[in-house]
Amino acid sequence: MLFWIWLFTSKTQRQEPLGVVADHCTSCGSVRPFDISRQIESTVAGSSWRVIGARKRCWDCGRTSGCDETRYDRFLSSERAQQLSLTQLLECTNIDLADELSEDGVPVEDARVVELQRPPAPAPKVVPDTFRGLFLGVPWQLLLTLVTGLGVALCGIAALNGELANVSQLVPPIALIFVALSIALAFLKRRLRPKTAAPPEQLDAEPASDAERVEQPRRFMPSVRLWIACFAILIVGGIASASAEIWRLVKDWPMNTNTNTVVASPGQDVKIHLPQRLQTVKGLWSATGSAELLNPPPGVPGLLTMKTNAKTWSGMIHFNKNESETQSANLWAICRIPDSASLRGQTLHIRVQLDVLYPQMQFNGQYNNVRTAFLSDVEVKMAQDAEAADQYRQLTWIGYFVSFVLAGSTGLLLSFFDIRVAHARR
Repeated sequence: MLFWIWLFTSKTQRQEPLGVVADHCTSCGSVRPFDISRQIESTVAGSSWRVIGARKRCWDCGRTSGCDETRYDRFLSSERAQQLSLTQLLECTNIDLADELSEDGVPVEDARVVELQRPPAPAPKVVPDTFRGLFLGVPWQLLLTLVTGLGVALCGIAALNGELANVSQLVPPIALIFVALSIALAFLKRRLRPKTAAPPEQLDAEPASDAERVEQPRRFMPSVRLWIACFAILIVGGIASASAEIWRLVKDWPMNTNTNTVVASPGQDVKIHLPQRLQTVKGLWSATGSAELLNPPPGVPGLLTMKTNAKTWSGMIHFNKNESETQSANLWAICRIPDSASLRGQTLHIRVQLDVLYPQMQFNGQYNNVRTAFLSDVEVKMAQDAEAADQYRQLTWIGYFVSFVLAGSTGLLLSFFDIRVAHARR
């Protein structure tokens, strides 16, 4: 889909030869034959196009400049022009200039056009190699921005649905890698993009006329300061995604890898992921059980309030078209940690016992309900602050939002800059 968007929106320029005319050359100081070509801008796929101007090139000195193709009465082929004199070519292609020179009494050289030395055509632009052409021809920054934004959005959805534990440990590396790749792409494209300089004959060219300014639209070119500002905002956006982790390190809160939140504090519901996994039909399972706090401090109850999966099924189980029959099931239990000051900064040892019921696929395509008991001892480290878990959760989502806005918008802006600069240098 992204390839087709690029194919039908990216622009490219080409020249369409119109023919030969006679006109006044400011370099030669007299009338000379000129090759006229029309400049056309179109999409890469050629679905749309427009004329953006015309260029003329002197046969004698080779000077190239903008022109208005509507000033000429007709365009002759090179073979036909070489059969005429300059006076005849002028009267055939540029009657207005011929009348003006006749009224002023300015003579036109009556030499035959074929006797004028036609300079060789300028060397064609070197076509970049396959890697360079592919690298410069595809909007990688735009693709990187969209893919990264999609990945972060999917991580956020999975975290909200409880399907992904410790999403806060996954998004910051993605954001920082996106920042690093964006900066690397910008510098690499700047290094690989060919530098195009003006021909020597144009270095002392006269300022463009009003007609030429209209024919050649101005292009927005970002300055170096603007690029640096974008990179600075991009870096701030990447760091913002890790604001919760930075705050956790500053406050010296312990990290949990087997819970739905990295930071846990007393009085909170903690979703504990058990190490055991099951292969069940469509990932279905249901359980009952209990959770016990081992060696609790005085005054803290040992039995914890626990909730777990209570999904039910019966009869025929239906599958989607591309859905696997058996899926891996992650066992979990939500335990309520007692709100006691004596638990702050402690490492809790919790014993979770689950009596799991799950459908198991048989060889004949049927399933049997199987009941299995699981017993796991897990560790949950408590933070010293009572509001640590809430602060960490709030900073996580605020940091994701700020990072999404700053890094995402700056990534799209860099994509726009990249495309504009690529078009301006073609």
